[in-house]
Amino acid sequence: MPLYAAPHACEFLRKMFRYIFEATYKFGGLPLVDLHPIEGPVELFGAHFEPVTVIHARLRFLGFDSDRLLTLPITAQFRTKR
Repeated sequence: MPLYAAPHACEFLRKMFRYIFEATYKFGGLPLVDLHPIEGPVELFGAHFEPVTVIHARLRFLGFDSDRLLTLPITAQFRTKR
């Protein structure tokens, strides 16, 4: 499965889920991931996407702008009174 992410996110994924990307893992059940760092505009399914960095608190998220839509991650913290 192709997985597109910012370079720092790709690095995190490679470290956190090292066993997925190591050829020496012999226990099966691994996802088939083809990691693609996003460092500029991306062409997917015939559409052009521009990466947009969004900062929420101290975290950086990647959104995408194209001719047809703008997608941004939504982050929210929900609190309930007890």
